[in-house]
Amino acid sequence: MKRIEEYTKQLHTSVSNYWMQKSSLWITQLCGKSGMGKTFLAQSYLEAYGGQYFSFRNLDAAFAPQIFRPGCKLWREFFAEIGETKNRPVIFFDDVDDRNDKEEFLNALPELVGKAYVVLIVRNQIELPFPSDILQMTAVTVPMLLTENKGLDPLDALRTIAITDGIPELVQLFDFQRTFAENLGLLFTQNSTYFPYAESELRRHFRTPETYNILLYGMATGHNRISQLAEFSGFPQNKCDKYLKALDKAGLLETVQRKDITDHIRTHYYPKGGYWKTWFRYVFPSQGHRLKPLEGDSLQRLANDIDRSIVAEYFKTVCWKWMKKNYGDYYWDEILGFDDPKQQNVTVNGVHFDYVQETKDHTIYVKIWDDIGEGFPKAEFQRIEAATTAVRPFYENIYFLFSAGKACNYVEQLRSLDTVAVVNLKSLLGQKNKELFERV
Repeated sequence: MKRIEEYTKQLHTSVSNYWMQKSSLWITQLCGKSGMGKTFLAQSYLEAYGGQYFSFRNLDAAFAPQIFRPGCKLWREFFAEIGETKNRPVIFFDDVDDRNDKEEFLNALPELVGKAYVVLIVRNQIELPFPSDILQMTAVTVPMLLTENKGLDPLDALRTIAITDGIPELVQLFDFQRTFAENLGLLFTQNSTYFPYAESELRRHFRTPETYNILLYGMATGHNRISQLAEFSGFPQNKCDKYLKALDKAGLLETVQRKDITDHIRTHYYPKGGYWKTWFRYVFPSQGHRLKPLEGDSLQRLANDIDRSIVAEYFKTVCWKWMKKNYGDYYWDEILGFDDPKQQNVTVNGVHFDYVQETKDHTIYVKIWDDIGEGFPKAEFQRIEAATTAVRPFYENIYFLFSAGKACNYVEQLRSLDTVAVVNLKSLLGQKNKELFERV
């Protein structure tokens, strides 16, 4: 709730600056994807400061002015009456993306200059013929959860954001007095908002979501090349390409470049974000009968599987952000190219590394221990040491070891070495790294 309070205060500052003539901006675009709490923020503002609220949802353009104000057939007439009836009001127009009378509505808005402050609630910023302030609502982050829920296990906070993408509407479904597995038992039920959120979003983007469902399901279950998706779905590759572009435009597609065994760089496709990966992997296959309530061992197996897949992947994303922020420019005067697929997922003497780069004086190894339930073990570092020192002496190697859990004492002691960085959740959650958890 603190998040909404801060946004409300920020909006009120913009409104006050306008009426106090500290700003010439008389309109704010309140932006954020579905579930971010835009309408809730409007309600919060109205309760605190007053104003008017109108929603375009399910309204035909021709009748919208008449519904809002009987007798008004044009937006200009409607806005003129608003100006006459209220003294310096704030007017919220929600679901502006859904209106189909864009030109007439926007052209009439200047009628409100000096009469009202306008807030347009939109999913994405729209182009206006006049300047506007922008208030972008972002997702809930791991640090936010920990700040507002004292005593919450950082690992459970990481898990929550991993499978919700920090969408407030979904985050609020969690009961942090329960374990992660117990919360999954609440989420994966017929009456949970976790189910219909995806369905609603897909219908918003596509007239026939069934076509895209099969592709997203294929991606979530390991069919990540366009040739694999074509075979899985039965669509020709040219059709798959068309549908993938549509998914990308809708913000539901993630593309990753990886090298194959022939050293060629290939494009791989995934649902974008942990929520969509979770939904299509675990929820979508059960749509015919809905998931039966899970409990006991079945529930724990589900939690463990999500840890190994969705949470581990999100943790890796955070680790890479940490690397890029702290070591993305130079390291021992050598440029690090973290985005080079040729240096990612490298095997050295039988040991897999997430990243390897050879410089003139050093070899840099990055290993992310993605067993979410366990800390970085002694045996794993001993394997790493044996594999890498067979190529180069220990003192010429730089090691970055990441773990979501607490590393064993042996690995913790390695922190004293100049060539070993042991990075855990506590390190990632440090004050200077809070922005690493913000979603794109």
